[in-house]
Amino acid sequence: MRGRKDGVLELRLHSMFAGADEAMREAVARWITAGKRATRACQALDAFVEVQLAATRPPAPVLQTRGAVYDLLDIADEVRREYFATQACPAIGWGRATSNARRGLRLGSYDPDTRSVRIHPVLDQVAVPRFVVAFVVFHEFLHHRYPPKRADDGRLIHHGPEFRAAELAHPRYAEVIAFERAHLRALVASARTGKPMSRLGLIVSRVLGRS
Repeated sequence: MRGRKDGVLELRLHSMFAGADEAMREAVARWITAGKRATRACQALDAFVEVQLAATRPPAPVLQTRGAVYDLLDIADEVRREYFATQACPAIGWGRATSNARRGLRLGSYDPDTRSVRIHPVLDQVAVPRFVVAFVVFHEFLHHRYPPKRADDGRLIHHGPEFRAAELAHPRYAEVIAFERAHLRALVASARTGKPMSRLGLIVSRVLGRS
């Protein structure tokens, strides 16, 4: 926060800057006077803030990975090796059974604060093909690789061009979308009632194939 008092510019910084060294204080001064034109100062400030936030970030929660049908640890490891080989991926586990997105259902979520992914337990049933679960894991890992960016109008863009391109390039993207469109109502009903989807496994195996 900046303001002037008796002709003197006053600046209030977050407490994380209390222990900043002289070089960081100079970077702040350059940013104040030149803004985005002070490229190196901006880069130094971004790096400093990231380190400070990482030091105060809450630890990743302990998540349950083994379900009745699928073990998310195995699926996540396969997804990581195939699509994120050189990048560390977030923690993962089965999440809560309540949600209000996707017409009452959100299949997965990524928490940037704890760097963890939760997958909706409605996917942990025989009627849901394994490749569908793997794609949802892949989608949430993309949120880790491509975090949301602030648009010029202030909106947060969660699925930017890079994210969309990577998602569309997935070899089973069309199959997963077809599955979701065909069976979303059944998934929502299953999530709300806790009952498995009936007679869906045979339909899925005939139309999409098992994986």
